[in-house]
Amino acid sequence: GPAWVPERAAVTPREIAGYAAAAVAGVEARRSSWTPLNLMAETARATRDLRMASVMDRMLLLDHTRDTALEGLVALHDPAAVHPAHAWRAKWTSPAILDAERTLLAAAAAPTQALANPNLVRAYLAGAVTPPDQRPPTPPMDLPHLTAEQARAIDQTLAQARVVQVLVGPAGSGKTTTLRVLSTIWQRTTDPGTVQALAPSATAAATLQAALGVPCETTAKWLHESTGPAAEQRAQMLQVASAARTAAGTALARDLIVEQQRWTLPRGGLLIVDEASLTDTRTLAELARQADAAGARVLLVGDPAQHDAVGAGGAFGLLARHTRHAELAGLHRYTNTWEAQATLRLRNGDPAALHDY
Repeated sequence: GPAWVPERAAVTPREIAGYAAAAVAGVEARRSSWTPLNLMAETARATRDLRMASVMDRMLLLDHTRDTALEGLVALHDPAAVHPAHAWRAKWTSPAILDAERTLLAAAAAPTQALANPNLVRAYLAGAVTPPDQRPPTPPMDLPHLTAEQARAIDQTLAQARVVQVLVGPAGSGKTTTLRVLSTIWQRTTDPGTVQALAPSATAAATLQAALGVPCETTAKWLHESTGPAAEQRAQMLQVASAARTAAGTALARDLIVEQQRWTLPRGGLLIVDEASLTDTRTLAELARQADAAGARVLLVGDPAQHDAVGAGGAFGLLARHTRHAELAGLHRYTNTWEAQATLRLRNGDPAALHDY
């Protein structure tokens, strides 16, 4: 074989397979689908620390590693329809991405036992759409005022009873106010009435917690603590503490169980994921699995027309296109009518909206 590095004769097939796996892991962490050029870039990253004897050896290594990686991928194109001169137009994805998308679509169709009392929900909504100065001196006097559209969105969301549900609304449509009322109604009409909220960033999580008055964490923190490294460490410590059979071990085991419960969705609970279009596909799929296992439900909130996730995203848009979802269309943030209309046109990709600005 060619002199891949001065110290040895060749790179082994086992090493090639390892580089290929690293390249696939890198590209599927960033994209839901990719081209051969995307995969080649990840292949170069995966093998960048391996010294080559020549440029030709480097190119042979990249080609071989890329071809090995392609063996385990799923083509999203018709190979017979892609001319060799336009091979860069080919599209690929991985079984892991497809499994995550299937998990979300299945959860969006699966019924859940986490239910709200429909009669109480409608009673609260009827009070919320009544102007505050016209409400009777009984609950829900403390609920923010809702538009009829916002009340319909809440009613539709709570009535569907699916493991994963979607609420779509452009910026300024009153999503936060809607979520505040929905969260309050859920806590008052369900047992145990637990609400947990997640957001993609710490700033967004803090803002959401202040607005809803419920615990809110980042999605990364939740996964780290619920099923990630922190949960694994607690499980190992619990095993050691339980085996110790001492008073200190028993106390530690009790604390570990309580801490893990903090990061576990309760049966009948509601998990709100705000700005869900910014959350990657596999994270949303893992949250759906947790909710399904716990008998809880997940409400994904966002706008598929806004920025997508930094990682492999597109799942929120997929769910918005292929499932029944609640939607807010009216805008309440803008004082000037022209600005509300312009922002909707800009959201839909109409460049003429720029002239209005």
